[in-house]
Amino acid sequence: MNLKQNNINNLLQQGLMHHQKGQFNQAQSIYKKILKHDPKNFEALQLNAALNLQQKKFKAALKLFKLALSINPSVPYVNFNYGNVLHNLKLLDEALQSYDQAIKLKPDYVEAFYNRGIVLDDLKRFDEALQSYDQAIYLKSNYAEIFFNRGIVLEKLKRSHEALQSYDQAIYLKSNYAEAFFNRGNALLNLKRNDEALQSYEQAINLNPNYAEAHNNRGNVLQDLKRNDEALQSLDQAINLNPNYAEAISNKAYLKLRLGEFEEGWKLYEYRKNKKDKIHQYPKFSQPLWLGNVSIQGKTILIHSEQGLGDTIQFYRYLPLLKSLKPKNIIFHIENQLIPLFSSLNNEITFLEIDKPLPSFDFYCPLMSLPLAFNTTLETIPSNIPYLNVDEFKNKYWQERLGKKTKTRIGLVWSGSIAHKKDHDRSLRLNQFLNLLNLPYEFHSLQKEIRDYDQKTLEELGSIFQYQNDLNDLSDTAGLLNQMDLIISVDTSVAHLAGALGKKVWILLPFVPDFRWLFDLEYSPWYPTARLFRQSQRGNWDNVFHQLKNELNKQII
Repeated sequence: MNLKQNNINNLLQQGLMHHQKGQFNQAQSIYKKILKHDPKNFEALQLNAALNLQQKKFKAALKLFKLALSINPSVPYVNFNYGNVLHNLKLLDEALQSYDQAIKLKPDYVEAFYNRGIVLDDLKRFDEALQSYDQAIYLKSNYAEIFFNRGIVLEKLKRSHEALQSYDQAIYLKSNYAEAFFNRGNALLNLKRNDEALQSYEQAINLNPNYAEAHNNRGNVLQDLKRNDEALQSLDQAINLNPNYAEAISNKAYLKLRLGEFEEGWKLYEYRKNKKDKIHQYPKFSQPLWLGNVSIQGKTILIHSEQGLGDTIQFYRYLPLLKSLKPKNIIFHIENQLIPLFSSLNNEITFLEIDKPLPSFDFYCPLMSLPLAFNTTLETIPSNIPYLNVDEFKNKYWQERLGKKTKTRIGLVWSGSIAHKKDHDRSLRLNQFLNLLNLPYEFHSLQKEIRDYDQKTLEELGSIFQYQNDLNDLSDTAGLLNQMDLIISVDTSVAHLAGALGKKVWILLPFVPDFRWLFDLEYSPWYPTARLFRQSQRGNWDNVFHQLKNELNKQII
């Protein structure tokens, strides 16, 4: 039976009525009936495609939209919806083309500019995404979600001040916008306006008490303010709302470890492996994970590094303990630049570069899970120092290179890797050391990487010895720092290296340090030869340098 055009139009109206009421099954039944008799009916195709899009049946929607557009490619909203399907299928370049086509057909298509911005953000084309959002705002200035997404892109462009303004505008337009208050808190945190960030997270929570991410970030700010009891409560609330929330559980672990509560801290620290920004650092193996629960006698165990060079140096101390369990072999999978430092120390361990293929093994354990495997408490930290030694050849090389000592030698490390997540908290500029450099000591730079502004300071001073071109790996650094009487360092791998070699090292720490340095202690249970100099106020190093100068003035090193 052939359906006449009037009947098709009536059916389309019925289908659309069911569609708009959310009666998807009835609507789809009618669209299919039309398409059975008229397979190229544009309206039935695009409406059926839109219905599948709403139901998240993206592959079915893709097929239907393609067919509809082959019949009539000049309808703006069909190109727009097709772009939405492509976006959901992660076909980002094709989605962008589809939004561009919708805009070409309808130059004032606000939603197409908005979604186009989202795709460009996903493609990491942030400047273009910003332009697309700005065009959408030009066309429709009261669209809160555009200002919100614009803020996200500005954050990625490291333009936190502008991002904050964008979030504020989103909140002005939509006063109950919990997500905008949350992101506003993030922008304020990047601007180091912690007290205001805390208020913004609390506003997000007031609007949505079940906002686990806001409770987590509130807990982090409270940690940064050293309001530890409140931080713990906030993190616990985040975990109660989402029991598998790896970021919140990891943040609780950092707090417990800073407080020296190792028994709970190390257990919670295992959740670091599930954090979104860390999961790529943890390969999946078919072999079982070892956490000290079974015997490894006669077995081969793989220990793989997972974070920074300093972490690897600090936790290398556990490998002799592991050897005492009599495994057949220990494979230590580490960064290439650490192999010369470690490989001369122990011929009973197989050292292997991170990028090299692995031999067979029976168990594996991430390096920083070894404290849990050995039930480490504050009292049982392996601190048999030194547990690293300097290569004899390199030690002799640096002895001859520096020549006969005429003054006390002090090695300086003032900045770490710029890629570090909290580099702004721990790294300094060389000119902050100027009041120390006029003391009657001989100063040597132990920096491998020197930033442009610090290089300029070095050239102006002319009194600090430099060796950055001679430090090919950390075994070279070890040979150089072994010639020093004292190392003064911010929290970097060189600080760990000095501590592991048993050298006298003074470590400069921010107000809230990394978990390994705990709270408030002047000495480190990890490195008996280290002394810790801590900020008394967040972001203010004045008290640290005042204390350093007093200590250098009153003693002969």
